[in-house]
Amino acid sequence: MLTILLGMQVWVSSMNRGAQKLRDRLEERGEKKKFAEWLGVDQPMVSHWLSGERKPTPQQRASIEDEYGIGWRTWDDESDSAKGAA
Repeated sequence: MLTILLGMQVWVSSMNRGAQKLRDRLEERGEKKKFAEWLGVDQPMVSHWLSGERKPTPQQRASIEDEYGIGWRTWDDESDSAKGAA
């Protein structure tokens, strides 16, 4: 999401529930690198997902749902913390 603040462009991440849940799971397991390798992406891409900057593809979402139980639709739901910030 792009926000204009005092004439300057500022990128604001829009956290989603999928990112929030995945971050919680990866922190519990300490598996960010292993997760990235398993899914065939690099760690910066995972970081983009966790920050809400980007979202996994539908195929990646399906794999994440199968392995981590994070429903693929949760990536489109705003997180509770993002709702509170709005």
